[in-house]
Amino acid sequence: MRTTFLFPTALTLSLLAATSSLPAQLGKFLPNPTFPGASHLLDVQGIVAKATGSKAFNAMLGIARDNNAHYWVTSRRNVSSATNPHMLWELWWDATKKAWQVKGYPQPAGVSKSNWGLRDLAFDGKRYLYGGAENLATGNTVFAFDVLLKKWDPTKNWKVPVVTGLTTTRALAFDPNGDQGKGSLWTCNFSSSHVEFNRAGKALRVLPNMSPFTYGAAFDPIRKTIWWWGQGDATLGKIYAIGAEMDAVTGKATGNRVLGDQKIPDPKYPGGFAGGAEFYMNGGTPTLLLLTQATADTAMEVYGRFSYGKASAGTLGMNGFPPLVGWTKTPNFGFQVTGAKGSVAILMLGLSKIALPLGSGFLPGSSLYVAPGIVVTAVPIVSGKASIPLPLPNVPALKGAATYWQSAEVLAGPTMGFSQGGETILY
Repeated sequence: MRTTFLFPTALTLSLLAATSSLPAQLGKFLPNPTFPGASHLLDVQGIVAKATGSKAFNAMLGIARDNNAHYWVTSRRNVSSATNPHMLWELWWDATKKAWQVKGYPQPAGVSKSNWGLRDLAFDGKRYLYGGAENLATGNTVFAFDVLLKKWDPTKNWKVPVVTGLTTTRALAFDPNGDQGKGSLWTCNFSSSHVEFNRAGKALRVLPNMSPFTYGAAFDPIRKTIWWWGQGDATLGKIYAIGAEMDAVTGKATGNRVLGDQKIPDPKYPGGFAGGAEFYMNGGTPTLLLLTQATADTAMEVYGRFSYGKASAGTLGMNGFPPLVGWTKTPNFGFQVTGAKGSVAILMLGLSKIALPLGSGFLPGSSLYVAPGIVVTAVPIVSGKASIPLPLPNVPALKGAATYWQSAEVLAGPTMGFSQGGETILY
C-alpha cells in the first residue's frame, strides 16, 4: 500500500512560509537578546580578542554554559611561546555596561604537553566544568573546573579508560543519570567508539561510532539522548557541520540530524568546522549551543529537540539525513518508524503543533500532534519498522520553513495508533 501527497503544492508552500516564524523546531535559530544584533550567533574569538587586545587566541575549541548564563570557552595557547598556557575563557553579558566581559584562566599544568589544550567542555549542570585533551599528554585525565570558586579542582578530576582509538578525549558530555545516578561522561575522538565512563576511569559502555569526525557532544537529560557534533557525513557528499542524535539508553542512532548555520563565513568550510557542543534549558526552551571554528570562531544557539508528545505506537525519527531542500544525491531525506505495532505506517505533515487526545477507536494513549494532518504517504511496516523516503523538492521558498510530522499505524481491529510528534526546520 502506498499513496502519495503531491509535496509541495502551492497551498502547502504558502502555509509553510506562514509558519516559518513559529518559535520552535529542531535546528531553528534562537535569537539571544545579549548576542550582537540579538542574533543566534556569538563571535567568541572576536570578544576574546577585543578584551585581551590580542588576536593570538585564534583556536577556540570547547564550549559550555553554566547556570548563571556565563559562557566558557577553551582555546589553544598563544603560540608565540611553547611555555604560554592554554586558556579557559569566561564570557558574560554585563547588563549595566551593556557589554561582554571576559576573564581568562590558564589551563592546568597537566595540559601543558598538549599542542592544543583542552577540547570540548562538559558542564555537570551544577558546579563543575570538565575537559580533556590528548590522553598521553594528560595521563588519561579529565580536568575539573569549579565555576563558583573559579579555580581548577584536582579532587574532582576523572580518569579516562584505555580504549582503542580514544587517543584524545575530544567530544565530552555529562550524563547526570549515568553510573547508577552518580553521573558519567561520554566521549568520542573523531571516528572512535562512543565511550561512557565513570569518574574512576571504568568504561561503562563502548559503542560503535554513529557520527564520523565527531568533535563535540551534548547531553539532553530529559530525552536521555546525546548529540554528537562533528564534521561531514559520507551520505552528504559535502562538508557540513552536522549534529547526530543518539539514544543513550539503547546506544542507537535516533536518525535525527541538525545542521549548523551555513552562513557563518569560512573560506574552506561554509558554516565552519565543528567544535564543542552543549545542551541546556533556556527557561523552557531546549537549546543546543554549538561552536564552529571558522574565519572567526563562532558559537550558535538553535532549538534542540525533534520529538514532542508521547507515542501510543511506534517512534518517528528522521532517516539519518538532514532535511536538505533540493538534494539530488542518494540517500535523500525521509523518516523511519521503529517499534511499530501495525501493518501500515501513514506519514502526516502538519502546519502547526497541537496535542489533541483521541478517544474510542484509537489505541489508548493516542493523540494527534499535527494540524491539519495532511497525509503525505503510506508504506508497509515490516518487522516493526517502516522506511519513508521523502526527497524535498528544489523550491527555495521551503528553506527555513517550519514543519511538523507524525506517523499513524493501522492495527488489527481495525484500529489506529500514533507516534509522538516531530518538528524540524528545512535547510
